[in-house]
Amino acid sequence: MITQTNDCPDQTEMAETSEDGFVIPTTALLLIPLMIFAAFAVDIGSWYARAGQTQRAADAAALAAVVYMPDLGAATTAAQASAARNGFVDQPGCDTPGPCINPGAYPQVVVTGTSAATVRVNILTEGELYFGSVAMDGPIEIERFAASQYVLPVELGNPSSALGTGNLGGGGAVPENMWLAVNGYCTGRQQGDAISTQYLYGSYLCPGSYSVRRTDGSLWQGIEPGRIQNASQYDPEGYRLVITMPPGSESQTWNVDFYDPGVCDPVHEFNNRVPYDPQNNKQPVTLQTTLFKADSTTFDDSDNTTPHGAGQIDWPTTDCDWHTGYTISPSDPRGRWILQYRSRAVTDELGLNYFGVRVTPAGSGGAICIDPLGTSTCPRVAAKTNMPIYATSRDKNGNLMDPSAPLGAPATFFLAQIDEVHKDKTMELVLFDPGEGMDNLQIVDPFGNR
Repeated sequence: MITQTNDCPDQTEMAETSEDGFVIPTTALLLIPLMIFAAFAVDIGSWYARAGQTQRAADAAALAAVVYMPDLGAATTAAQASAARNGFVDQPGCDTPGPCINPGAYPQVVVTGTSAATVRVNILTEGELYFGSVAMDGPIEIERFAASQYVLPVELGNPSSALGTGNLGGGGAVPENMWLAVNGYCTGRQQGDAISTQYLYGSYLCPGSYSVRRTDGSLWQGIEPGRIQNASQYDPEGYRLVITMPPGSESQTWNVDFYDPGVCDPVHEFNNRVPYDPQNNKQPVTLQTTLFKADSTTFDDSDNTTPHGAGQIDWPTTDCDWHTGYTISPSDPRGRWILQYRSRAVTDELGLNYFGVRVTPAGSGGAICIDPLGTSTCPRVAAKTNMPIYATSRDKNGNLMDPSAPLGAPATFFLAQIDEVHKDKTMELVLFDPGEGMDNLQIVDPFGNR
């Protein structure tokens, strides 16, 4: 028997199992969620971009505000002005420090002081809905914040109301055995002052129309005037001290006194200035001082530009005693006062002028106060960045500060107080020309370790 099999599929069966046209309905079904995902991708990308702009504005606002602390009102004004410059103009709504809930209008710039030297800025704004509005109702809120803390540099000198007072002490203060000092404009840089002197070569050599020769006609120190070079560290503004007048000190008037800003003994070997040199037309060094008032930017000294009292004082030759240069009254602002001092930029002054500074209550007889913790109403006098000193074992009259000590006894003084806020940091101490007439130098930590 012959059997024939038909292997061709039944046309009806094939039609029933065909998948032709399946892609079209599937695409139609997926099109809507795909469009929603694409919309969210665009919107979320814009939110991230907006969040980045908000964060940068908050960072800038916190940095602008912190210099005004602890004056929160001034800090808030500075923060909002900075945010406005970056496109975030503060709107009414959250006008007091603290959480901002349902502000009603955007942006919101909220400033909170978390300590006397720390500020936090929160910026709340809206993220736009471009395509996401088909699935969401209303804009999304974006919030970013930044906190800024101002840490002042380490202050140099004793934690007291005086600096550079040699062996004078007073009011319980320990003698520092060193003086503040400036060299004359024409004094060679190698004599120990990198800031006040304009020239590098020659102990007392400066350009000018006068002769720089000895009485026998030979060149002074054998250095040709053509070898004079500019000193790159020369600063015509000189040096700066910070006088911190704390809250509570406005209960009385304070005197800013100077010890021997002129000259003690013009002929003594350890005098304040070199004697007048008629052969080379050289004059003693004149000390110039200017006191600038504290202002609202507690942590920014660069804008302290208002002179106080007599303004700049060119100190004349005076006796070996304290002289009041400025008076800070109860109505004057508290904060950081800047005392600028320098030598005159003239070509006929050379040598060294060393002196002391103190801030004491008027009528107290010059009582110096000490405040190592910075918690009392005692003013503090400290050097800012640079502290030029004349360390010697002798006093202003050339006598040994400690009569029982042998000639060449060490001069010991307080260098700096490093507070807890500087923990885990490295302090770099740079010395300029420390070797003049000195055998060795030792730095001792608070525990007496050398």
